[in-house]
Amino acid sequence: MLDYCCAGHSRKLAVKGEEAPTKVERTMLARLITVLALVITAVYLYDAQILWDLRNQTVETVTTGAHGVFNDYYGALNDLYSNPEKKYPFYAQLAALGLMFYFIFVKRSYDPSKKGYGGRAPTPLSRAEQDNLIAEWSPKPLIDNGIDPRPNQLGDELVLNSRLGASVDIEGIPGQVLNLSGYDFLGMSQLESIREKCKECLVQYGCGSCGPRGFYGTSDKHLELETALAGFFNAEEAIIYSDSASTMSSIIPAFAKRGDVVVADIAVSESALAGIELSRSTFKFFKHNDVKDLEQILEALTRQLKRKSKPLSAIRRYVVIEGLYRNTGDFAPLAAILAVAKKYKYRVILDDTMAIGTVGATGRGSLERAGLKVTDVDFLAGSLSTAFGSVGGFCTGTHVAIDHQRLAGSGYCFSASSPPFTCVAALEAMKFIDAEPTHLASLKANIATANRLARALPGVNVISDPESPLIYLELSDEGAPQNRDDRFRIEQRLQSVVDACLHAEGQGVLVSRARYVYPPPKSRRPVLPNPSIRITVSSLHTEQTLTTAFETLTAALN
Repeated sequence: MLDYCCAGHSRKLAVKGEEAPTKVERTMLARLITVLALVITAVYLYDAQILWDLRNQTVETVTTGAHGVFNDYYGALNDLYSNPEKKYPFYAQLAALGLMFYFIFVKRSYDPSKKGYGGRAPTPLSRAEQDNLIAEWSPKPLIDNGIDPRPNQLGDELVLNSRLGASVDIEGIPGQVLNLSGYDFLGMSQLESIREKCKECLVQYGCGSCGPRGFYGTSDKHLELETALAGFFNAEEAIIYSDSASTMSSIIPAFAKRGDVVVADIAVSESALAGIELSRSTFKFFKHNDVKDLEQILEALTRQLKRKSKPLSAIRRYVVIEGLYRNTGDFAPLAAILAVAKKYKYRVILDDTMAIGTVGATGRGSLERAGLKVTDVDFLAGSLSTAFGSVGGFCTGTHVAIDHQRLAGSGYCFSASSPPFTCVAALEAMKFIDAEPTHLASLKANIATANRLARALPGVNVISDPESPLIYLELSDEGAPQNRDDRFRIEQRLQSVVDACLHAEGQGVLVSRARYVYPPPKSRRPVLPNPSIRITVSSLHTEQTLTTAFETLTAALN
């Protein structure tokens, strides 16, 4: 049987090949017995109620008091019916007789082959009619949490028909378009040497690992990658996760619990925000890259925590930041933040996903750029799906910190481990970064060229750092959105620019409108960043391709 909802009435539609439901009917005798029982009960209740109301009145033929009434019930009823001063209404009896007539002569049990329940039985629909009803049906959300879905519905879904590179083929668009939208910063996807190593691994290990790390999902390639990551960052130990999005959302709740404290920058990305919420800890947000505001919050929290009966040393406290912010494209003042965190005894969790492989003298990320060591932070998290050109995420730290995650990190314990060939891809990428520093040099040169061209664009402001491979452009004639409709209007303007670049005559360019996970109205998450266009730079680009791309972007903005 198929259930449909048509014009507000549920209908049962018999599908071809299935038998109609069996006829279920009561016998006439059973009907009469049931209805008569209901009538007698209703009459008795109605008469008893009238007698109860009259029990304190002076009526000679009615015995006063409830006990007397029910001792001589039938005699009292006879006197009540013949009382000349007040005529007895027979509403209950008349209503009961009407119901009995309806149930016996009108109301019928459900039978698809006949009229029943006051209406004609539905006729079976054809397969085409069923398909049309299914196509027209639109489910309502299980939970309406007030999120505005309109911004994330702008633009078409694009399907790539080629490997990610400086130029890509997009389904439905003639010719190749310049790619300024991917995170393959060092062009690892184009290296044949990595592809060949992955093929060899596929032949030996197959594709999937078919289990979490703790349940037969660990291969020697996983262990080899963790050892290589620890050596690459000069850390004590490392752990890998099969999904980069679940890395920060696993690390934070693995250590911060209810009663602990987490203080984060308002610009941290979705993975960190999800981890903070999952931790159920007390959390605060400080203004973006505002060290003074961070210190004021830590000082206020310290005074507040000291007033609790629980010792301050028993409350775990963390500062969560990013080295290069995914949502804004600027760097955190790491030295100043680490100094404040150390002053108030807060551990630091650093997500350096966008900086690893792109900044620093050897591509070690924002810590190397700031002249700091990886041991200056308690946890260094990153992604293997950006500059390393693979899949998954990782975390480095002390042996105790890493070993704890193997039992408490949800993304490690409950997700299938990454396929071994993706570990090989990350291993080869790390070797390539050290063996071929020219790719990092090319990336930095392209970043400088792209930033110079971006700052010459009309009608936009560049809010990202000049050394960042992520370039964010905000419309100069727009401020911060005042409400959801205002944000949607700005997003529409930006999407029109993105579409104009993609479908430009001559040379199309693939750029992205920055997208975010929109929080519910009553969420404690920070305010979203302003709407913007995001451009990413790769070592595969040349000065000529970047010049052409920004010419197309200039035409789209005019």
